[in-house]
Amino acid sequence: MIKLAGKKAYFPSPEDLIILKVVVGREKDMLDAKSILIRHKNKLDRKYMEKWAQSISNEAQDKREILKYGAETEVLKPLKLKKEIIEEIKEMKKIYQ
Repeated sequence: MIKLAGKKAYFPSPEDLIILKVVVGREKDMLDAKSILIRHKNKLDRKYMEKWAQSISNEAQDKREILKYGAETEVLKPLKLKKEIIEEIKEMKKIYQ
């Protein structure tokens, strides 16, 4: 939280923004996530990012299990699954260390 023009303003942390960008997964979002990683590489809480990536992917997996018995799995294409999210973060860590 910071103050802008005397009002409280809330912004996501770099870690939260990276996670959000990776989950959406569009090309522009992935470039944004990599840019944030470069800019903040020595200051990021990687365990926090991995924990939330795991949590998000577990939720996606739960939804996929529900859809398995009727809906098409194409509905979940925008969601990254557990392994994909964690692997993308690990890959970005390797590239930008």
